[in-house]
Amino acid sequence: KSEAMALTPTFRWAQSRQKVFMTISLVNCEDIKHHVTEARLQFSGSVGGKAYALDFELPHNIDTKASKFLFARNPKFELVKGDESIFWTRLC
Repeated sequence: KSEAMALTPTFRWAQSRQKVFMTISLVNCEDIKHHVTEARLQFSGSVGGKAYALDFELPHNIDTKASKFLFARNPKFELVKGDESIFWTRLC
């Protein structure tokens, strides 16, 4: 399926002084692809034959080497802020 036909999954996010945490609300996700740069987050996967994707620019830079992608029940990103003094007012 093409990325243009993909649905946008819901997600939650929160932050601490050092990190931004993001949980994507997809259970038993398959075919997961993810890519993070200093200023962009990309994710795609499928559940029950439906394709989902996120692709957006981050409002502030992150440390890509220290950031992590975790997958248990839901896909999760743990993004390490490039500048701890900045409070993020939005994720995208």
